Amino acid sequence: MTSSVSEFFFVFLQDGTVTATRTDEVIVGNYFVFSDDGITELRLGFPKNSPLSELDDDWYFISNDSSSIRFEDNEDVLEFQFL
Repeated sequence: MTSSVSEFFFVFLQDGTVTATRTDEVIVGNYFVFSDDGITELRLGFPKNSPLSELDDDWYFISNDSSSIRFEDNEDVLEFQFL
């Protein structure tokens, strides 16, 4: 999944807004981080007609290190690298 959105630069704001930028395209969505049965989850929501709408789901935290954080859902892996 990461490769299909790798052209985007994501900014997560404290108000639950996420902005994804690619060249001259800006897509605004929302996110929510929560714990369910002791598992940290990231819920993403983007406009239905956007190229990021396939990210609309609950993503389960799997790992992080000093350079990235990784989530998975149904064998898809989504990795955000820190800048």
